[in-house]
Amino acid sequence: MRIVILIAMLLGFPSKREVTSNQEAGSSRAITIRIPLQPGPAPEEISVLTFDPARVSAEDLEKWTLFHENARFAAPVIGPYLECKQSDIPELRDDIKKLEQLLEEIDRSQHPKEMNDVVRYVKERQSVWLWMARQELEFLTKGTLPSHEYKDWDLSACKVSPDPTKICYRVFYDWHNCVNDEQGRRLGPYPTDKWKAFLDAIGVEERMETGIPE
Repeated sequence: MRIVILIAMLLGFPSKREVTSNQEAGSSRAITIRIPLQPGPAPEEISVLTFDPARVSAEDLEKWTLFHENARFAAPVIGPYLECKQSDIPELRDDIKKLEQLLEEIDRSQHPKEMNDVVRYVKERQSVWLWMARQELEFLTKGTLPSHEYKDWDLSACKVSPDPTKICYRVFYDWHNCVNDEQGRRLGPYPTDKWKAFLDAIGVEERMETGIPE
């Protein structure tokens, strides 16, 4: 007997559960949970996970799915600030605080060793975005040009000229995109194969649905 449960993730909206049952081939203990990857009543993506509750709990899967490619831990927190306005400073500071809190959540999270590569990737990507946002805040508040040094990365191609002509464009577009491009080269795409290998290791099958009405 398969039990289908609708679980709303801890993304700021109420938890809802629908329980139905049907007879299908396979383990009689199989449970299927549906986890929205985005908040709101019509999430763009829903992760549908089928598993044996004797091996893993729904609660743990709900927490670990935060590291899914399009879930909260992996999604960008800080939006673009292309207009380079002083009035953007409070919002950018707020975004930075949110990202710092998210990284703290990632550090506190407990997960199986099979997830290490996924967690490492997500944390490194968010850390780069935090560094970039702090550099951009320094430019908005003090006029300090963003650095072209991050860890051992060669960002010399991203160095911003002190020429004031179109300086905002060069910081928030040229420098920003240059660093993002280097991040892509260094980190590569989200490790989908590692995520799938993790699910396989704990006996979980995943398929994706959309919550957007047709």
